[in-house]
Amino acid sequence: MAKPLQEGDSFMKELRKILMSDPLVFSMNVHPSQEPFVDLVNFDPDIVVDPSLSNRSRYFSFVRLSVANKLSLAKKLLPKGIRFFIKEGYRPLHIQQ
Repeated sequence: MAKPLQEGDSFMKELRKILMSDPLVFSMNVHPSQEPFVDLVNFDPDIVVDPSLSNRSRYFSFVRLSVANKLSLAKKLLPKGIRFFIKEGYRPLHIQQ
């Protein structure tokens, strides 16, 4: 059985917590994804999208194609009568800040 990691372990000494506002985070290169967005409202009729936040952005119900596909797969694992209720997908930068 593997020994659990502890505070004094050398691996743990290499890790440190940083805030999102840390300059290190801002210095990282971010590569935009080329994966397309899809509108969950029209993607899968069994996934319910809450329209209450639609006034924040016209793209509120959009997610990456891979996310939509994973939700469609995951819904099959839900108990009968239970569905996903999505509050919001895409969040424009001005709303994130």
